[in-house]
Amino acid sequence: AKAMAAVQKGDQPVVLRYVGQAQKWEALESWTLDRLISEFDGGGLGGEVNVRLAGSANVVQCNRQHPLIRAEHFVAPSVTRQMRASEFVARIRADRVACGYSPLVFGDEERLYLQSHATAGMLADCVVPQEWQALGVEVSGCTNLWVSTGGLVSPLHYDGTHSFLAQVRGRKRMVLWDASFLDSFYVYPPDHPLYRRSRLDIQVPC
Repeated sequence: AKAMAAVQKGDQPVVLRYVGQAQKWEALESWTLDRLISEFDGGGLGGEVNVRLAGSANVVQCNRQHPLIRAEHFVAPSVTRQMRASEFVARIRADRVACGYSPLVFGDEERLYLQSHATAGMLADCVVPQEWQALGVEVSGCTNLWVSTGGLVSPLHYDGTHSFLAQVRGRKRMVLWDASFLDSFYVYPPDHPLYRRSRLDIQVPC
């Protein structure tokens, strides 16, 4: 009840642990790379997934339609590609080159980050708690699915909306600051291709 009240208030992050176990989510076991392939390559949402490619483990998102990028006055730190889920799974393997998959854009250090809408079949394995539903949370066809290998980093940024993040498989470390520190993070302005991203790299010691 205390956690739900904090979520309703909406002025601070709230971490709810072991929700999937408590709700007996089938996704904790069923969401595998093989399942990903069967859901998308077998029909799913058009048969392809959206994948972001970057030249290192730091995956900086950007506005690819920004005039500076389209005019080639600004080099995009990452790009997106549509591919079959089976190709994505093959490309995140350590032996991808031996399997016939050479890097697409960034050379040997290229990293991939799947960013697509989850299929209805996968979402059926995650039952939204009634308390979340009362807050307006729903599992629908516009629910984002994020998949990566270990060690990938989304550099310091802020989101434009509130959201619920459910970590179904693996681990994710999140570092959060109060919004009052925003000016100290040297965020790119609204007219920049990296809007909402910080100029600071918190992984590099001062």
